[in-house]
Amino acid sequence: MANLQLAKNLFYLRTISGLKQDDIADIFNISRQACSNYETSTRTPDLGYLASFAAHFHVTMDQLILCDLEAEHFIPDSEYSSGMRETVTPYMQGIEKNTGNYIYLTEEEVDLVFAFRSSSDEKRKLATGFLHSDK
Repeated sequence: MANLQLAKNLFYLRTISGLKQDDIADIFNISRQACSNYETSTRTPDLGYLASFAAHFHVTMDQLILCDLEAEHFIPDSEYSSGMRETVTPYMQGIEKNTGNYIYLTEEEVDLVFAFRSSSDEKRKLATGFLHSDK
């Protein structure tokens, strides 16, 4: 079964990186035709190549296969270990633990999460109690 989003993302990542299909072929030791087939969804790369593509472009395999990276204005950049760089909004992407859904947090919210995690149990109980006091 063809994964059109994967094909679209492979094309987008290659072009936004200024690479030609021949460059991708050389980097991943595949034929230029294989690269073309992946981008047109004629063929789907095997798991090993998916992992290599994801690592090279600094995205997760989920992002490579499921997300519309172009719509999210994703720009591959090795400086960002998370693989995501927001260019339009001040939000950072994360994954909600229980559902696996993507969530977006401001830098202030991320700082609060880290502060909470590094707090003592007593401070965590106080903060949790305060946040649940409106219920």
